Amino acid sequence: DDEDDKDVVRKMAFLSDDDDETHEQLEALDVHAEGLSVQEILHSASEGAEGPQGSGEVATPENTSQDKTIQNEQQDADAVVVDGEGGRAENEQQPEAIASTENPEGSSTESVDERQLRRQSLKHSYQERLSQYKAAIEDGDVIDLQLVRKMAKQGIPEAHGLRATYWKVLLDYLPKKRSLWESELARNRDIYHEWVRDLMLDPHAKYSQGQGAEAVEDVTTFDHPLSQSDDSVWKAFFKDKQMQEEIDKDVKRTFPHLHFFNKDIDAGSIIHYEALRRILFIYAKLNPGVRYVQGMNEIVGPIYYVFAINAEHAEHAEADAFHCFKNVMAEIMDNFIKSLDHDSSLGISYRMKRLNNLLKSLDYELWEHLESLNMNPQFYSFRWLTLLLSQEFDLPEVLRLWDALFSDPQRFDFLNFCCVSMLHCVRQTLLENDFADNLKLLQNYPKEIEISTIVQVASELEALYIVSTTPSQKIDVPSDPTPVSTPNPTPAPSTTTQASAPTTSSSSSSSSSGGGGFW
Repeated sequence: DDEDDKDVVRKMAFLSDDDDETHEQLEALDVHAEGLSVQEILHSASEGAEGPQGSGEVATPENTSQDKTIQNEQQDADAVVVDGEGGRAENEQQPEAIASTENPEGSSTESVDERQLRRQSLKHSYQERLSQYKAAIEDGDVIDLQLVRKMAKQGIPEAHGLRATYWKVLLDYLPKKRSLWESELARNRDIYHEWVRDLMLDPHAKYSQGQGAEAVEDVTTFDHPLSQSDDSVWKAFFKDKQMQEEIDKDVKRTFPHLHFFNKDIDAGSIIHYEALRRILFIYAKLNPGVRYVQGMNEIVGPIYYVFAINAEHAEHAEADAFHCFKNVMAEIMDNFIKSLDHDSSLGISYRMKRLNNLLKSLDYELWEHLESLNMNPQFYSFRWLTLLLSQEFDLPEVLRLWDALFSDPQRFDFLNFCCVSMLHCVRQTLLENDFADNLKLLQNYPKEIEISTIVQVASELEALYIVSTTPSQKIDVPSDPTPVSTPNPTPAPSTTTQASAPTTSSSSSSSSSGGGGFW
């Protein structure tokens, strides 16, 4: 479904995180891309000077002026970017908007005025969608959490800090009652800043504030840098210093290619990286049983980014990101506890086992093929599950995916279906390749496959699985599940670039007399 699918637009526009510059790029690309298919958008971006694919029209100064006028008319929108799933949902609700944007007989006869009307129609549709997302969290004193989750799963718009607010609600940082938001935010922010003051030890500060002999007496009599006393501030300081250096190495590897983190080596990058460093250090100090483990920076990075790029949330981005990160870690903490790595009933091993069993239930043929190649799930799914797929896609796609993951009432059960969806989208290639090629493919997942496709397929897989099993099996996958269908699945189309989503018709779930799996 290419109508209004703007994930590609977002990837092309993700050149800079400076607000004004980025918004101009997003709007310019969005205006040019409205009404075009994904293929036409890619063709238009690569050719630059050409108009819509098949139009035979070359961009002229007059056309450029028309587009610039339309772009200026859209300045009231923060960034007119419509996520793929959300765009489909809106189009389903407004068929007249779809009709007004389609031109099935070819665009060669479409005038500039007609294209402008289509773009204005899309803009109006986007504004309506925006108002629906705002109403879900602003109407009434008590939020309908079920509605918020439903809308978040479709993809949250970027504008007006909606994603930041939705994530705070979905991650239980904000209560359901809106009247409590202000007091809760103030309380939690004060708590975080108090932890920073108490846990970020700096013995040097004591001497800089001391007066002459008093400072000297303090260092020689009570505490000094060589002290081995258990209550020595200096000893704790040096111990913390080692962990801070470990955190610092990983923090500097967090989205190093993004302009947001590296736009100013003297100010910008230091500000954001120091915020991430403090968040991870405070979390480690408060959780001595877990401390800091490599990879946690990949979890907190997107959360902090969402809060920091929006003017409404930027001032308290660090404190808010810490509490949301803490709540996410409460759900996935076992993934980072090394002592649980070899426990099949807990930790990451348990999660990989559940994913493997889910694949066996949904697509027996693919599961059997991977087993025959000795393609153990830990070869590809360890990073997928531990880091919530944050390393497999570009940041804009990760944010869209996390909209769906955070909306999951079962807390990341949907992640398993997303992983199976990723396998399905390259199913034919996996069935044809050997071990080495499959390992390379899954460890470097194809960028051509859109995140909207993966989320859509995952949603349909989840729906099919619920229909095919009892409610209890949906969450507690049995240790040795039987296939939900028969052992000879219907062959799936080639998915070397982008897989088409499975249908939810009865024929797709039981298409063959023999077989196992949905395909």
